[in-house]
Amino acid sequence: MADGRLKKKEMNCIMERLYSRWLLRVAVAVLLCVGCMGDAEAQPLRKVLFEEFTGEWCSLCPGGSLEMEKVLRTHPGRVVPISYHDNDALEPAQLNAMLDSIPFDPLYPGGTFDRLPWSENNPKHKMSVDRFDFLSTFEKSAARPAEADISAAVSLDRTSRLLTVNTRVEFVAAMQGDFRIHCVVTENAVQRNGTQLNAYDNDSLSYPSLFGAGNPLRIWAHEYVARSLLGGAAGSAGAIPRGTVPGRPYFETFMYDVPASTNIDKLGVAVFVSKYQHTSLTGNDVLNAEGYLGSVIMDAPAAPASAADWSLYPNPCNGIAYLRAADADAGTEAVPIFDIMGRRMRDARVNAFPDGRQLDLRALPSGLYHVRVSERGSGWTRSLVKR
Repeated sequence: MADGRLKKKEMNCIMERLYSRWLLRVAVAVLLCVGCMGDAEAQPLRKVLFEEFTGEWCSLCPGGSLEMEKVLRTHPGRVVPISYHDNDALEPAQLNAMLDSIPFDPLYPGGTFDRLPWSENNPKHKMSVDRFDFLSTFEKSAARPAEADISAAVSLDRTSRLLTVNTRVEFVAAMQGDFRIHCVVTENAVQRNGTQLNAYDNDSLSYPSLFGAGNPLRIWAHEYVARSLLGGAAGSAGAIPRGTVPGRPYFETFMYDVPASTNIDKLGVAVFVSKYQHTSLTGNDVLNAEGYLGSVIMDAPAAPASAADWSLYPNPCNGIAYLRAADADAGTEAVPIFDIMGRRMRDARVNAFPDGRQLDLRALPSGLYHVRVSERGSGWTRSLVKR
Protein backbone atom coordinates (compact mmCIF):
# COMPACT_ATOMS: atom_id res chain seq x y z
CA MET A 1 0.00 0.00 0.00
CA ALA A 2 2.81 2.38 0.91
CA ASP A 3 4.55 1.63 -2.35
CA GLY A 4 1.33 2.34 -4.24
CA ARG A 5 0.88 5.71 -2.53
CA LEU A 6 4.52 6.55 -3.24
CA LYS A 7 4.18 5.70 -6.92
CA LYS A 8 0.98 7.73 -7.11
CA LYS A 9 2.71 10.69 -5.48
CA GLU A 10 5.62 10.39 -7.93
CA MET A 11 3.17 10.30 -10.84
CA ASN A 12 1.45 13.43 -9.52
CA CYS A 13 4.81 15.22 -9.33
CA ILE A 14 5.65 14.17 -12.86
CA MET A 15 2.27 15.38 -14.13
CA GLU A 16 2.69 18.71 -12.33
CA ARG A 17 6.11 19.21 -13.93
CA LEU A 18 4.74 18.35 -17.37
CA TYR A 19 1.81 20.70 -16.83
CA SER A 20 4.17 23.49 -15.74
CA ARG A 21 6.30 22.98 -18.83
CA TRP A 22 3.17 23.06 -21.01
CA LEU A 23 2.06 26.31 -19.40
CA LEU A 24 5.50 27.79 -19.98
CA ARG A 25 5.40 26.83 -23.66
CA VAL A 26 1.93 28.33 -24.03
CA ALA A 27 3.09 31.58 -22.39
CA VAL A 28 6.12 31.78 -24.71
CA ALA A 29 3.91 31.15 -27.73
CA VAL A 30 1.51 33.87 -26.62
CA LEU A 31 4.36 36.33 -26.13
CA LEU A 32 5.76 35.51 -29.56
CA CYS A 33 2.33 35.92 -31.09
CA VAL A 34 1.86 39.28 -29.41
CA GLY A 35 5.28 40.32 -30.68
CA CYS A 36 4.32 39.31 -34.19
CA MET A 37 1.10 41.26 -33.90
CA GLY A 38 3.07 44.29 -32.77
CA ASP A 39 5.37 43.97 -35.78
CA ALA A 40 2.35 43.63 -38.06
CA GLU A 41 0.86 46.77 -36.61
CA ALA A 42 4.14 48.63 -37.09
CA GLN A 43 4.43 47.49 -40.71
CA PRO A 44 2.76 50.06 -43.00
CA LEU A 45 0.14 48.88 -45.45
CA ARG A 46 1.29 48.72 -49.04
CA LYS A 47 -0.91 50.60 -51.46
CA VAL A 48 -0.16 49.85 -55.09
CA LEU A 49 0.53 52.61 -57.61
CA PHE A 50 -1.44 51.70 -60.75
CA GLU A 51 -0.46 53.86 -63.74
CA GLU A 52 -2.68 53.33 -66.77
CA PHE A 53 -1.68 54.42 -70.30
CA THR A 54 -4.42 55.37 -72.68
CA GLY A 55 -5.49 57.70 -75.48
CA GLU A 56 -8.67 58.73 -77.25
CA TRP A 57 -7.20 57.46 -80.53
CA CYS A 58 -6.88 53.97 -79.00
CA SER A 59 -10.09 52.06 -79.75
CA LEU A 60 -9.21 49.26 -77.29
CA CYS A 61 -8.54 51.67 -74.42
CA PRO A 62 -12.15 51.86 -73.11
CA GLY A 63 -11.72 48.17 -72.31
CA GLY A 64 -8.52 48.98 -70.42
CA SER A 65 -10.37 51.60 -68.37
CA LEU A 66 -13.05 49.04 -67.42
CA GLU A 67 -10.38 46.53 -66.41
CA MET A 68 -8.80 49.22 -64.23
CA GLU A 69 -12.16 49.85 -62.54
CA LYS A 70 -12.44 46.12 -61.88
CA VAL A 71 -9.19 46.22 -59.88
CA LEU A 72 -10.43 49.23 -57.91
CA ARG A 73 -13.76 47.52 -57.11
CA THR A 74 -12.10 44.26 -56.12
CA HIS A 75 -9.53 45.88 -53.82
CA PRO A 76 -11.02 49.11 -52.47
CA GLY A 77 -8.57 51.31 -50.61
CA ARG A 78 -5.49 49.44 -51.85
CA VAL A 79 -5.04 51.08 -55.27
CA VAL A 80 -3.65 54.52 -56.11
CA PRO A 81 -4.75 55.10 -59.74
CA ILE A 82 -3.31 57.51 -62.32
CA SER A 83 -4.34 57.57 -65.98
CA TYR A 84 -1.83 59.06 -68.43
CA HIS A 85 -3.20 60.14 -71.80
CA ASP A 86 -0.84 60.17 -74.76
CA ASN A 87 -1.24 62.06 -78.03
CA ASP A 88 -4.66 63.52 -77.31
CA ALA A 89 -6.11 66.68 -75.73
CA LEU A 90 -5.67 65.27 -72.19
CA GLU A 91 -1.93 64.53 -72.40
CA PRO A 92 0.02 66.09 -69.50
CA ALA A 93 2.92 68.33 -70.50
CA GLN A 94 5.50 66.21 -68.63
CA LEU A 95 4.48 62.80 -70.07
CA ASN A 96 7.42 62.28 -72.42
CA ALA A 97 9.91 63.41 -69.79
CA MET A 98 8.31 61.01 -67.29
CA LEU A 99 8.52 58.07 -69.71
CA ASP A 100 12.15 58.92 -70.39
CA SER A 101 12.95 59.09 -66.69
CA ILE A 102 11.84 55.52 -65.99
CA PRO A 103 12.56 54.56 -68.96
CA PHE A 104 10.18 52.21 -70.83
CA ASP A 105 7.69 52.03 -73.68
CA PRO A 106 4.06 51.64 -72.53
CA LEU A 107 1.37 49.50 -74.07
CA TYR A 108 -1.96 51.06 -75.10
CA PRO A 109 -4.07 50.01 -73.36
CA GLY A 110 -1.73 48.92 -70.60
CA GLY A 111 -0.43 49.81 -67.18
CA THR A 112 2.36 49.55 -64.66
CA PHE A 113 2.15 48.41 -61.05
CA ASP A 114 4.67 50.03 -58.72
CA ARG A 115 6.94 50.43 -61.79
CA LEU A 116 8.22 46.89 -61.46
CA PRO A 117 9.32 44.68 -64.42
CA TRP A 118 6.47 42.17 -64.58
CA SER A 119 7.00 41.08 -68.19
CA GLU A 120 9.84 38.87 -69.41
CA ASN A 121 9.10 39.60 -73.05
CA ASN A 122 10.30 42.67 -74.96
CA PRO A 123 12.78 44.49 -72.66
CA LYS A 124 11.23 47.84 -73.55
CA HIS A 125 7.87 46.59 -72.26
CA LYS A 126 9.09 44.92 -69.07
CA MET A 127 7.01 47.25 -66.92
CA SER A 128 3.95 47.20 -69.18
CA VAL A 129 1.07 44.94 -68.22
CA ASP A 130 -1.69 43.94 -70.61
CA ARG A 131 -5.21 44.88 -69.50
CA PHE A 132 -6.22 41.24 -69.06
CA ASP A 133 -3.44 40.82 -66.48
CA PHE A 134 -4.27 43.92 -64.43
CA LEU A 135 -5.95 42.09 -61.54
CA SER A 136 -3.42 39.28 -61.15
CA THR A 137 -0.46 41.66 -61.37
CA PHE A 138 -1.98 43.99 -58.80
CA GLU A 139 -2.33 41.08 -56.36
CA LYS A 140 1.34 40.15 -56.82
CA SER A 141 2.47 43.70 -56.11
CA ALA A 142 0.10 44.15 -53.16
CA ALA A 143 1.53 41.03 -51.51
CA ARG A 144 4.97 42.63 -51.17
CA PRO A 145 5.79 44.28 -47.82
CA ALA A 146 5.85 48.08 -47.85
CA GLU A 147 9.34 49.52 -47.54
CA ALA A 148 8.13 52.98 -46.51
CA ASP A 149 5.05 54.80 -45.32
CA ILE A 150 3.85 57.92 -47.15
CA SER A 151 1.01 60.31 -46.33
CA ALA A 152 0.00 63.85 -47.19
CA ALA A 153 -2.05 66.76 -45.90
CA VAL A 154 -3.83 68.18 -48.94
CA SER A 155 -5.58 71.57 -48.90
CA LEU A 156 -7.14 73.79 -51.54
CA ASP A 157 -7.68 77.55 -51.45
CA ARG A 158 -10.82 77.86 -53.54
CA THR A 159 -10.41 81.60 -53.99
CA SER A 160 -6.88 81.56 -55.40
CA ARG A 161 -7.20 77.92 -56.64
CA LEU A 162 -3.88 77.13 -54.95
CA LEU A 163 -3.43 73.45 -54.07
CA THR A 164 -0.93 72.63 -51.30
CA VAL A 165 0.32 69.10 -50.64
CA ASN A 166 2.51 68.48 -47.58
CA THR A 167 3.98 64.98 -47.79
CA ARG A 168 5.58 62.86 -45.10
CA VAL A 169 7.72 59.75 -45.71
CA GLU A 170 9.06 57.30 -43.14
CA PHE A 171 11.20 54.27 -43.99
CA VAL A 172 10.82 50.86 -42.39
CA ALA A 173 14.54 50.04 -42.59
CA ALA A 174 17.80 51.77 -43.45
CA MET A 175 18.21 52.02 -47.23
CA GLN A 176 20.75 53.47 -49.62
CA GLY A 177 20.00 55.21 -52.92
CA ASP A 178 18.45 58.16 -54.71
CA PHE A 179 14.93 58.41 -53.32
CA ARG A 180 12.29 60.65 -54.87
CA ILE A 181 8.93 61.94 -53.65
CA HIS A 182 6.30 62.26 -56.37
CA CYS A 183 3.02 64.17 -56.45
CA VAL A 184 0.59 63.86 -59.37
CA VAL A 185 -2.56 65.98 -59.62
CA THR A 186 -5.47 64.18 -61.28
CA GLU A 187 -8.99 65.06 -62.36
CA ASN A 188 -11.96 62.70 -62.32
CA ALA A 189 -15.09 62.54 -64.48
CA VAL A 190 -13.59 64.47 -67.39
CA GLN A 191 -16.47 64.43 -69.85
CA ARG A 192 -15.34 64.02 -73.48
CA ASN A 193 -18.30 62.97 -75.61
CA GLY A 194 -17.70 61.89 -79.20
CA THR A 195 -13.89 61.80 -79.02
CA GLN A 196 -13.00 58.35 -77.62
CA LEU A 197 -12.75 55.59 -80.23
CA ASN A 198 -14.49 52.33 -79.30
CA ALA A 199 -13.58 48.96 -80.83
CA TYR A 200 -16.39 47.25 -78.92
CA ASP A 201 -19.35 49.02 -80.52
CA ASN A 202 -20.26 45.83 -82.44
CA ASP A 203 -18.93 43.40 -79.82
CA SER A 204 -21.66 42.18 -77.48
CA LEU A 205 -19.44 39.79 -75.52
CA SER A 206 -16.27 41.58 -74.38
CA TYR A 207 -17.74 44.61 -72.57
CA PRO A 208 -21.54 44.79 -72.70
CA SER A 209 -21.57 48.42 -71.49
CA LEU A 210 -19.58 49.43 -74.60
CA PHE A 211 -21.70 47.46 -77.04
CA GLY A 212 -23.82 49.78 -79.17
CA ALA A 213 -22.40 52.83 -77.38
CA GLY A 214 -21.06 54.31 -80.60
CA ASN A 215 -17.67 54.60 -82.25
CA PRO A 216 -16.53 57.10 -81.14
CA LEU A 217 -18.36 56.79 -77.84
CA ARG A 218 -21.34 59.10 -77.67
CA ILE A 219 -20.94 59.57 -73.89
CA TRP A 220 -17.68 58.93 -72.06
CA ALA A 221 -16.02 60.27 -68.92
CA HIS A 222 -12.30 59.74 -68.27
CA GLU A 223 -11.22 58.99 -64.69
CA TYR A 224 -7.97 59.67 -62.78
CA VAL A 225 -6.64 61.87 -65.60
CA ALA A 226 -3.08 63.04 -64.85
CA ARG A 227 -3.03 66.85 -65.07
CA SER A 228 0.38 67.75 -63.68
CA LEU A 229 3.43 65.99 -62.24
CA LEU A 230 4.49 68.27 -59.41
CA GLY A 231 8.14 68.26 -58.49
CA GLY A 232 9.19 67.22 -61.98
CA ALA A 233 8.79 64.16 -64.19
CA ALA A 234 11.33 62.14 -62.18
CA GLY A 235 10.05 63.24 -58.77
CA SER A 236 11.42 65.67 -56.23
CA ALA A 237 15.03 65.00 -55.19
CA GLY A 238 16.81 66.23 -52.10
CA ALA A 239 14.15 65.83 -49.42
CA ILE A 240 15.36 62.31 -48.60
CA PRO A 241 19.07 61.63 -47.96
CA ARG A 242 20.88 58.86 -49.81
CA GLY A 243 21.07 56.93 -46.56
CA THR A 244 17.71 56.71 -44.78
CA VAL A 245 17.17 56.28 -41.05
CA PRO A 246 14.25 54.01 -40.10
CA GLY A 247 11.52 55.80 -38.20
CA ARG A 248 12.79 59.29 -39.09
CA PRO A 249 10.25 61.33 -41.07
CA TYR A 250 11.16 63.20 -44.24
CA PHE A 251 9.00 65.99 -45.62
CA GLU A 252 8.34 67.69 -48.94
CA THR A 253 5.79 70.35 -49.93
CA PHE A 254 4.23 70.79 -53.37
CA MET A 255 2.10 73.72 -54.55
CA TYR A 256 0.02 73.98 -57.72
CA ASP A 257 -2.10 76.67 -59.34
CA VAL A 258 -5.16 74.76 -60.50
CA PRO A 259 -6.13 76.02 -63.99
CA ALA A 260 -9.59 77.46 -64.51
CA SER A 261 -10.30 74.65 -66.99
CA THR A 262 -9.95 72.03 -64.23
CA ASN A 263 -12.95 71.18 -62.03
CA ILE A 264 -11.68 71.71 -58.48
CA ASP A 265 -14.51 69.53 -57.13
CA LYS A 266 -13.12 66.58 -59.09
CA LEU A 267 -9.47 66.93 -58.08
CA GLY A 268 -7.38 64.03 -56.95
CA VAL A 269 -3.82 63.77 -55.64
CA ALA A 270 -1.52 60.75 -55.83
CA VAL A 271 1.72 60.75 -53.83
CA PHE A 272 4.38 58.06 -53.87
CA VAL A 273 8.01 57.48 -52.99
CA SER A 274 10.37 55.65 -55.33
CA LYS A 275 13.98 54.62 -55.68
CA TYR A 276 15.34 56.32 -58.78
CA GLN A 277 17.77 54.67 -61.21
CA HIS A 278 17.37 56.31 -64.59
CA THR A 279 19.52 53.87 -66.58
CA SER A 280 17.87 50.75 -65.15
CA LEU A 281 14.70 49.07 -66.34
CA THR A 282 14.40 47.24 -63.02
CA GLY A 283 15.47 49.71 -60.35
CA ASN A 284 12.77 52.39 -60.30
CA ASP A 285 10.31 50.57 -58.08
CA VAL A 286 7.77 52.39 -55.94
CA LEU A 287 8.21 51.82 -52.21
CA ASN A 288 4.66 52.91 -51.31
CA ALA A 289 1.87 55.21 -52.46
CA GLU A 290 -1.22 57.05 -51.20
CA GLY A 291 -4.13 58.72 -52.94
CA TYR A 292 -6.57 61.49 -52.09
CA LEU A 293 -9.78 62.32 -53.94
CA GLY A 294 -11.94 65.44 -53.83
CA SER A 295 -13.88 64.37 -50.75
CA VAL A 296 -10.74 64.31 -48.57
CA ILE A 297 -9.07 67.44 -49.93
CA MET A 298 -9.55 70.06 -47.24
CA ASP A 299 -10.41 73.66 -47.93
CA ALA A 300 -7.42 75.78 -46.95
CA PRO A 301 -8.11 77.99 -43.93
CA ALA A 302 -8.40 81.69 -44.56
CA ALA A 303 -5.27 83.71 -43.93
CA PRO A 304 -5.23 85.06 -40.37
CA ALA A 305 -5.73 88.74 -39.72
CA SER A 306 -2.01 89.08 -39.11
CA ALA A 307 -1.38 88.29 -42.78
CA ALA A 308 -2.37 91.85 -43.62
CA ASP A 309 0.50 93.07 -41.44
CA TRP A 310 3.07 91.53 -43.76
CA SER A 311 4.34 93.17 -46.95
CA LEU A 312 6.17 91.56 -49.86
CA TYR A 313 7.97 94.09 -52.05
CA PRO A 314 9.00 95.03 -54.66
CA ASN A 315 6.60 92.86 -56.63
CA PRO A 316 7.50 92.30 -59.45
CA CYS A 317 11.17 92.20 -58.47
CA ASN A 318 14.46 91.92 -60.35
CA GLY A 319 15.79 89.17 -58.09
CA ILE A 320 15.73 90.65 -54.57
CA ALA A 321 12.49 91.05 -52.60
CA TYR A 322 11.69 91.70 -48.96
CA LEU A 323 9.11 90.12 -46.70
CA ARG A 324 8.57 92.38 -43.71
CA ALA A 325 6.18 92.57 -40.78
CA ALA A 326 4.61 95.71 -39.36
CA ASP A 327 5.07 94.21 -35.91
CA ALA A 328 8.76 94.15 -35.08
CA ASP A 329 8.15 91.25 -32.66
CA ALA A 330 6.57 89.07 -35.34
CA GLY A 331 8.57 86.03 -36.28
CA THR A 332 8.39 83.57 -39.12
CA GLU A 333 9.36 79.97 -39.52
CA ALA A 334 11.09 78.74 -42.70
CA VAL A 335 9.96 80.61 -45.83
CA PRO A 336 9.93 78.09 -48.70
CA ILE A 337 9.58 79.31 -52.30
CA PHE A 338 7.87 77.27 -55.03
CA ASP A 339 7.53 77.58 -58.79
CA ILE A 340 4.20 77.24 -60.60
CA MET A 341 4.77 73.48 -61.01
CA GLY A 342 4.90 73.08 -57.25
CA ARG A 343 8.62 72.43 -57.00
CA ARG A 344 10.50 73.87 -54.06
CA MET A 345 13.20 76.23 -55.26
CA ARG A 346 16.23 75.09 -53.31
CA ASP A 347 18.46 77.59 -55.16
CA ALA A 348 16.53 80.51 -53.67
CA ARG A 349 18.30 82.11 -50.72
CA VAL A 350 16.35 83.43 -47.73
CA ASN A 351 18.26 85.73 -45.39
CA ALA A 352 16.85 86.48 -41.95
CA PHE A 353 16.21 89.98 -40.58
CA PRO A 354 14.75 90.89 -37.16
CA ASP A 355 11.40 91.80 -38.69
CA GLY A 356 11.30 89.60 -41.77
CA ARG A 357 13.27 88.04 -44.61
CA GLN A 358 15.25 89.04 -47.66
CA LEU A 359 14.38 86.76 -50.59
CA ASP A 360 17.19 86.27 -53.11
CA LEU A 361 15.79 84.86 -56.36
CA ARG A 362 18.68 85.92 -58.58
CA ALA A 363 19.65 82.29 -59.30
CA LEU A 364 16.13 81.52 -60.55
CA PRO A 365 14.70 82.14 -64.02
CA SER A 366 12.09 84.83 -64.57
CA GLY A 367 8.56 83.77 -63.74
CA LEU A 368 5.84 83.47 -61.11
CA TYR A 369 6.71 82.03 -57.69
CA HIS A 370 4.83 81.31 -54.48
CA VAL A 371 6.17 82.38 -51.09
CA ARG A 372 4.83 80.38 -48.15
CA VAL A 373 4.70 82.34 -44.89
CA SER A 374 4.20 80.60 -41.54
CA GLU A 375 3.71 82.43 -38.24
CA ARG A 376 2.72 81.04 -34.83
CA GLY A 377 1.01 77.97 -36.26
CA SER A 378 -0.78 79.85 -39.06
CA GLY A 379 0.21 80.06 -42.68
CA TRP A 380 -0.65 81.70 -45.97
CA THR A 381 0.83 82.11 -49.43
CA ARG A 382 1.82 85.16 -51.45
CA SER A 383 2.68 85.28 -55.15
CA LEU A 384 5.87 86.94 -56.30
CA VAL A 385 6.91 87.74 -59.88
CA LYS A 386 10.58 87.81 -60.86
CA ARG A 387 11.31 89.79 -64.00
